[in-house]
Amino acid sequence: SHFTAYNTAGKPLIEFQHNFSNPVLETSAERCLVYNRESTGFMISNNSRKLYEQETEYPIFCADLADCGSVAFATRASGYAAQVQVFARGMKRSLSWYLVDGLISDVALSGNGKYLAVSVLKVKGGVFSSEIHVFRTDSENELFTLTLDGESAVKLESLSNTCFACVTNENITLIEWSSGAQTKADSKQLSPAFFKTGSHGALAVFSENSLAVIACYGADGKKLSEFEYQGLIDDISVFGNTVYIQKGTQITALDQNGNLLGNTALKQVPIFIAGVSGGVLTADNLQVMFHKI
Repeated sequence: SHFTAYNTAGKPLIEFQHNFSNPVLETSAERCLVYNRESTGFMISNNSRKLYEQETEYPIFCADLADCGSVAFATRASGYAAQVQVFARGMKRSLSWYLVDGLISDVALSGNGKYLAVSVLKVKGGVFSSEIHVFRTDSENELFTLTLDGESAVKLESLSNTCFACVTNENITLIEWSSGAQTKADSKQLSPAFFKTGSHGALAVFSENSLAVIACYGADGKKLSEFEYQGLIDDISVFGNTVYIQKGTQITALDQNGNLLGNTALKQVPIFIAGVSGGVLTADNLQVMFHKI
């Protein structure tokens, strides 16, 4: 029911109430987007004031917010399966694309707002496949389309202006925005469990039972390190060169080679964790707390 932004000392910078029944939060370097999934309302703010409070023409499936301030919406559309629109920083529309067949599962913008990726799920003969459509946002002509047979694309995540990640039920693939060059994350036959972005890159986690393989990537999509982790993982986060792993009320901090840096015990199980400068944030139903590990 509420949106609040805090500074690093825990002081509220901005807070407002919304009436969205199914709110979703997207953040960028300078702005935040709150939208009502399966409805039309959305709000965009910076750290001091609400900038826009508007409605889309049709209900929203998903959306993304770029660091430069551009925003992309995938919505229903009259006569089509869906429509994707990109609006520049001043909410001036720069791209509009219509999907004829399929279901949009996610959209992603590069940090500079120059590129857009759209993942589309299709079913033929009871078998899922996925298409990844990539555009320059100053043109409605596709740069390229990638087809993933037998895979369901569930998430797109921008790493930088260089590449983005596509997470499917089978793999995690890093894709260059400009060329479409693909790099499969090394799964060692394990199933993808997490893909999280951080301040300088991202990490991919593949797991089976109590064994996990954690791979760290730079913002350019190149693998920096990989290590095995024995134990169950409820949530994971990365900030800089530190990986934070949460299991129950325990948080463990590791470097990018899997070496132990420290750990801390919480009073109750958090809803999520987020690595930040100097430590990790945890949130439960009552409060957000900072922990230095």
